[in-house]
Amino acid sequence: MPEPIRVRLLGGFRVFSIGVRGIPEKVWRLKKAVLIKLLALAEGHRLHRAQVMEYLWPTLAPEAASNNLRQAIYAARRALTPDSSVITHYLPVRDGWLALSPEEPLWVDVEAFEDAAKSARRVGEPSAYRVALELYAGELLPEDLYEAWAEGSREALRQIHLALLIELTRIHEEQEEWEPAIAALGRVVEEDPAHEGANVGLMRLHATNGKRRNAILQYQSLRRVLSEELGAEPGESARLLYERIIAGESMNSSSSEGEGGVAPARRSRRVPARNNLPAERTSFVGREEEMVEVEGLLPMTRLLTLKGAGGVGKSRFALARRLADTYPDGAWLVKLAPLSEGKLLAQTVAEAGREEPGRPSIATPEFRPYY
Repeated sequence: MPEPIRVRLLGGFRVFSIGVRGIPEKVWRLKKAVLIKLLALAEGHRLHRAQVMEYLWPTLAPEAASNNLRQAIYAARRALTPDSSVITHYLPVRDGWLALSPEEPLWVDVEAFEDAAKSARRVGEPSAYRVALELYAGELLPEDLYEAWAEGSREALRQIHLALLIELTRIHEEQEEWEPAIAALGRVVEEDPAHEGANVGLMRLHATNGKRRNAILQYQSLRRVLSEELGAEPGESARLLYERIIAGESMNSSSSEGEGGVAPARRSRRVPARNNLPAERTSFVGREEEMVEVEGLLPMTRLLTLKGAGGVGKSRFALARRLADTYPDGAWLVKLAPLSEGKLLAQTVAEAGREEPGRPSIATPEFRPYY
């Protein structure tokens, strides 16, 4: 039985089977690697043969390009699975269309990152932003910097990453959590030193936090970068803020909107995600590192098992409501201990998430529990 596969494109190309084996990097050479990259990035993970040939061999005659594509497909299939009985499973060609793993679950980090970013913006909680930011392991396919087919996606994903950091800064600032806000905005400046808005925001945050010297150094760094890279000077908002800091004027978050940069967030009333989780009678303390790890792992798999000795808090950990708020349809507790037959599993899971009369069940013919 073929294993579901995962494809990582952020920070570098890697392919591996879930929980089974990694596919050595040395296997992915030349066009067979590019073939998988193209399909992983494509909508629906499918492309027509003509599109692939145009991407990979735009200057070759159709017959030569077609022959090269056949060889690349065969080599990629062999890399994905050494089992000759399922060699076409991951890369079937039907009616001229080439697809990547159409019959088995496929996890691509780019999709997981984009979905997590949407979830973070919907939920508006720092934990949800951390999940998305953890998935961004680096720029898209750094080994293919000069490939035209990757440029647009690379910049779009980079902008999402920067925007998430700025939005997280606003959330922390609104709650007057200065150090986390500075850390988040500092990552924007690390990635884009000439980002004037982020630099101005850092100046203001440092000054608000009582670190006037850091604010002055931030302006000087911005001025040096703009001069060396763009032959320009900081804009008016940066200069005016710098003059205020030099003059020793007090800073407060309410003045930031007139100064440009990163304005504080405005708290909106968030509707908690629907769930059937038991009420938390006491606060959940500790396990922060493990919680962040779980938040990062959940988008990567359909089943995550918590293991440990009895009484260490596995159930309490799994029922943490902050995880429920990360998902648009909430989180649902399904008690399987009373079940006596495996065939009852699908219906039991389906019924757990059906709170309102008339709400459709998830137990459709396509529903297949993964365990």
